[in-house]
Amino acid sequence: VVTSYRLQTPVVEVCSNALRVSIGDSAGIQLFAFHGNINQPIGETEAGQMSQDVNRKTFGRWVFETQSETFKLGDTLNYWIYVIHRGLGYRSDIMRYTVNAFSKRCEAYDSGSSE
Repeated sequence: VVTSYRLQTPVVEVCSNALRVSIGDSAGIQLFAFHGNINQPIGETEAGQMSQDVNRKTFGRWVFETQSETFKLGDTLNYWIYVIHRGLGYRSDIMRYTVNAFSKRCEAYDSGSSE
């Protein structure tokens, strides 16, 4: 039986002091990786200013999260993701997200809570 995996469009949540990029869980996902730059182009296999391999899901989602960058309205996030599904790797094309508003979840970051 041949099965293929289709990369999901990630959910991007930006706050002035935090970034969260996630995909929903799917049976067979073993790793989710995020690679991104703020206001700079990123190469197809470049690690970027921000990069991390996520080896486990959290509450049904594979989540990259950082509070080490600051964002302002108008910033552009250039990024790509990589997923290992049932032992095979799937890399996205380069994607772009422009910060037009901050996420409603920002209050959690401002208060120091992660949820």
